[in-house]
Amino acid sequence: MFKILFLVAAVQLFFVLREPKAPTILFMLPIVFFSLFETEEIIVNLIYIPIMSALVYGYFWLLTRYETGLESWSILLSGALAIIFIL
Repeated sequence: MFKILFLVAAVQLFFVLREPKAPTILFMLPIVFFSLFETEEIIVNLIYIPIMSALVYGYFWLLTRYETGLESWSILLSGALAIIFIL
């Protein structure tokens, strides 16, 4: 549930700044924070967090490349669904 909230906040920040770094950091900070308190092995988090950070950065980078039109909306919706449900 919190992924949806922070993704919406990161997308809003992206639309203000139009650059991928700050929204990626805003989205990943709570995930990193909450992963510190999980019972999983630390090695799982050391693998999962960089991969997810790269994918989220790629999502926002693609949004900078295609700012208008149908491509922008398709990237926005399909990427958001992938981030929320798959990652």
